[in-house]
Amino acid sequence: MSDNNEDRPNTDEAMGSLKAALRTTKKTSKGSKTPQIYNAERIQCIKDLSQDPSAVVRMAVAGNENTPTKILGDLLSWETDVDVLREILMNAKTPKKAIVAFVESDDDRADQFDGEEDVIKFIRSQIIA
Repeated sequence: MSDNNEDRPNTDEAMGSLKAALRTTKKTSKGSKTPQIYNAERIQCIKDLSQDPSAVVRMAVAGNENTPTKILGDLLSWETDVDVLREILMNAKTPKKAIVAFVESDDDRADQFDGEEDVIKFIRSQIIA
């Protein structure tokens, strides 16, 4: 049996070249996006979805627990669809100030919920809590 060690490179040389390759990769690699950039993109995507022409999409945004409170407040200030408004009002993250402004506004959007006990009870528990 012949010794095949002659065909194999020296382990120290192989490690040295691997380390050199890794050092080269580290030096030339580009920086990745920061978490702040990803968060800003996520918020922009949710904001875009909150302005979608489809009420089903807006309702999904309004009822999601991960929707930022600012977007919920903005959506409550202009939304006209009753089902979407209900989702916003029933979302625990909707800002209290936005709910109070909605209820006290001059338009009749809030009047649509006068007979809905579940919405009234939930809003009462949110405002008083």
